[in-house]
Amino acid sequence: MIDINQELIFGLDIGTRTIIGVVGYKKENKFIVLKSAFKEHEDRAMIDGQVHDIEKVAYTVKCVKEELEKAIGETLTFVSIAAAGRVLNTQVVEVTKEYEEPLLHTRMHVEALELFAIEAAKKNLEKALNTSSENYYCVAYSVMNYFLEGYMIGELEGHTGKVVSVKLLATFLPKSVVESLYEVTRRVGLVVKHLTLEPIAALTAIIPQSLRSLNLALVDIGAGTSDIAITKDGTILSYGMIPIAGDEITEMIMYKYLLDFRVADKVKQELGTKDIIEFVDIIGISHQIKAEEILTLIEPSIENLSSAIADKIIELNLGEPPKVIFCVGGGSQSIGLIEKISAKSGVSMDHITIRTGEQVDSVIDENKEINGPEVVTPYGICLIGTDKKNTKSISIILNNEQLDLLDTKQLVVMDALVAKDFKYTSLFPNKGKSLTFTLDEEKVVFKGSTGKLGSILLNGVVASLDNKIKTGDKIDIILAVPGKDAQPTLANCQQDFITVFIEDTEISLPLFLKDGDILSLDYKIEPYDDITTIGKNDLKKLISMFIYSKTDKFYVNGQIVDDTYILSDGDLITTKGFFEDKKEEVTKPKQLEKIVDLSKSIEVYVNGKAVILHGMDEFIFVNIFDFIDFDLKARRGNVALRLNGGDVSFTHKLKNGDQIEIYWE
Repeated sequence: MIDINQELIFGLDIGTRTIIGVVGYKKENKFIVLKSAFKEHEDRAMIDGQVHDIEKVAYTVKCVKEELEKAIGETLTFVSIAAAGRVLNTQVVEVTKEYEEPLLHTRMHVEALELFAIEAAKKNLEKALNTSSENYYCVAYSVMNYFLEGYMIGELEGHTGKVVSVKLLATFLPKSVVESLYEVTRRVGLVVKHLTLEPIAALTAIIPQSLRSLNLALVDIGAGTSDIAITKDGTILSYGMIPIAGDEITEMIMYKYLLDFRVADKVKQELGTKDIIEFVDIIGISHQIKAEEILTLIEPSIENLSSAIADKIIELNLGEPPKVIFCVGGGSQSIGLIEKISAKSGVSMDHITIRTGEQVDSVIDENKEINGPEVVTPYGICLIGTDKKNTKSISIILNNEQLDLLDTKQLVVMDALVAKDFKYTSLFPNKGKSLTFTLDEEKVVFKGSTGKLGSILLNGVVASLDNKIKTGDKIDIILAVPGKDAQPTLANCQQDFITVFIEDTEISLPLFLKDGDILSLDYKIEPYDDITTIGKNDLKKLISMFIYSKTDKFYVNGQIVDDTYILSDGDLITTKGFFEDKKEEVTKPKQLEKIVDLSKSIEVYVNGKAVILHGMDEFIFVNIFDFIDFDLKARRGNVALRLNGGDVSFTHKLKNGDQIEIYWE
């Protein structure tokens, strides 16, 4: 029994061939190992790092757990574990966002761009694996580069531009893997305190943050998989995995000599220590084989594994060999393996090395019960488990719904949104559609409104996507309000409006016309309208539109002017010919009737009296003043004009029998 008052940390590495458990405690910056235990699976209950038979794996875990409990004299309840890299999927994506006009990029804009990239990574994942991204956790992502207007930039926030891009590495883990590991631990009475990834655990043990500015590669060669991680410039550049490792070598021995898998694995382990290997095959025949013969047999497997590892390292390191390769895991001890990795990767032998438990600086293990390269990952799991902030999961409320998140790191608001498949576009409003039309042969554009940005509240306070979250937090997402489409009226056109009088008729200028019809100022402009105006510079057009007269003499405020006159607010426009012709014609209607061409005349009724209009092929409303005695200069108020009981414009065409009303209001 061990007398210890410290909080115990239990790390468990559930491997393909062996389960290793380590118990200890944290003292200052070191992890002190109290007891280590390991046990091989009795059957192939795990294949390539994934649980296949939960009951059999749980039995082996139970054996390791009970051995540790007996040694320390305490019941173990909480455990830290790691998921194998075989199921780890990484996606490198680069996405671009282009805005209609230059935009000052706030933290929210940058985070939304990153969310956009994660959505793209999920789509790539679905395409690559032919499965729904809902079956995966996005356990981590890291930004590799930002770009502004096509140029690489260190930090995007605070810069202004129309075109921005981000390149990032997103890492995914299948939910089924997590659930099977949880079920194994549940069956032996353990609660998962923290779940990490095997390559992250190995990195934590061998390559601490202080070394990650160097371009290093770590290869964890187990029984079923070989996990690879690359560091550079202070961060993890990439993760990778190849689905072959030590079991491929074991299987070649098994098939050649007809052995049980466990016997073949024992033969492989004895190759480095014995010259003659003795074993009994499944038929019962005893064999004594020279180690040299078996090494020749497994040469192709060693060659294949080393090539796959070297090629993957070069691929993950963007086409170049790293400066150093660290190898861990039981499979790294295969005879001749690291020499071949060196030759195939281009990394010299003095820069490729096997790391063991003794070389993990943050761990003190005086017992050294397990001390080879296979204990590095279990040590890393324990180191991660020493962080009291680490828990297996957290539970929060997102938009009034409970959400449980896998905690492989310090979680932030963005992790919650990613887990919920929240679309980044919901935080940014769609701009309303613009409207384009032509005004006096010039293109005019009215822009839609920009809308209102969405926001995120963390426990009632406005937050950003990188705010840290914990169990019990409440996140509310206020969606963006989309912008409204442009719906301008003519009154929205920037014009200098003036008011003039044409024979006491009040007219606001400019006038707006479409297809010859005068439009009111509340007319809603339609896309691609072709609109013209008549304004203060268009005196002649006004006269021709509102006064039927053949005279070229124009009077403004009683003074004769020519058609170049520029009108001012309040001007009164008249024509001398208009009044003289009208007076002569209305005083002699009977004489005129005798000489007019009746085939070109119509009869209308003005204030109940019949009036014959003649002398033209067709008549518009303004022509009526040439045939009646109505003094527009009297100015007794506003003149009221009615046609057949309704409103009328001066340009309205008249027909036989029309009923007209003209009076002062």
